[in-house]
Amino acid sequence: MPLNAGRYYDKMISGLQGLATEAGREPPLLVALSYEAQVVPAVPVDEHDQRIDVLVTAGGVTACSQRGRAALEGT
Repeated sequence: MPLNAGRYYDKMISGLQGLATEAGREPPLLVALSYEAQVVPAVPVDEHDQRIDVLVTAGGVTACSQRGRAALEGT
């Protein structure tokens, strides 16, 4: 199977975000779980890639977007 797995998750997330918008709701907060060893400063991205809002590792929780920061601050 190719590494991008046919962009399944990108398509699914985009679809869920569209459904939320159509329903007049906020799109879902995107939270990713990762091992510490997998965290790197930057990764290559394409225009179709969905960006996460929050990253959770055994070492802690990191906001990766303004929405993520707001969610973690409780605002």
